[in-house]
Amino acid sequence: MAVVNVGDKQITLPDEIVEAGEEAIRMALAVEIPDIENAEISIDKPEVVGAPAMVTDRKTATVVRKATPKG
Repeated sequence: MAVVNVGDKQITLPDEIVEAGEEAIRMALAVEIPDIENAEISIDKPEVVGAPAMVTDRKTATVVRKATPKG
């Protein structure tokens, strides 16, 4: 997921739309933001750091991290 800034609004879009380019972003947001054709768009995509955590128990939300090899 990536955060797309359109003027003063922040909208979260799936990576597939963001990777398709600015024209795909404009088409995806055309209904929500009527003047999207002239709006300035910037994309804030978070950096991926390390392996994602794995949730093993949904009731208690216990998180188990993957072991990273030392060396």
